[in-house]
Amino acid sequence: MSIPHLDDKTLSVEMIMTPLPLDTALSLDNVIDLAKTMKDKGRGSVVVTEYVTNSHGSKTGTRPVGIITERDIVRRVVAESKDPNLIIAYSIMTNPLITIRPEATVYDAALIMTKY
Repeated sequence: MSIPHLDDKTLSVEMIMTPLPLDTALSLDNVIDLAKTMKDKGRGSVVVTEYVTNSHGSKTGTRPVGIITERDIVRRVVAESKDPNLIIAYSIMTNPLITIRPEATVYDAALIMTKY
């Protein structure tokens, strides 16, 4: 069976994106734990989340607030000789998140990535 040729203007982001569930971390998690999770799971990034609460103060879930990549850890922790045990995700995450719908094309995603 042959696979039809798809270029970046017809290939959807959904066809190449990391499958769910994504690896996440809480904004107060320390960087050493994040790095270990990334290594153990073979991932280059984790999405940082924070708890969402209702009007009564009860936790109702989480929402994404940022992302941490291997590059963030190298530039914002290692290169600055910071202790990854003492640095929390919130302090080195990239935010705000820039997102795109799964149906969008890889071409559209590349344009957004270039802009931001």
